Amino acid sequence: MEKILNTCEYCKYKAHLVGVGQGIRCSNPKNANRIFVGEVKRVLPVIPGLNKSCEFWEKRSS
Repeated sequence: MEKILNTCEYCKYKAHLVGVGQGIRCSNPKNANRIFVGEVKRVLPVIPGLNKSCEFWEKRSS
């Protein structure tokens, strides 16, 4: 399966907060209070899926 690099999985703003019970969220300040999933606005919104992307995507540095 081919990797699609411009998705949330490879974005520098992906915040992996699973260990603290918050799931995987977007930490981009431009997406603060944006609704991707659900009906509640959150400062760090839950991303729609690792294979999705938004207009503010930036490549994660290795």
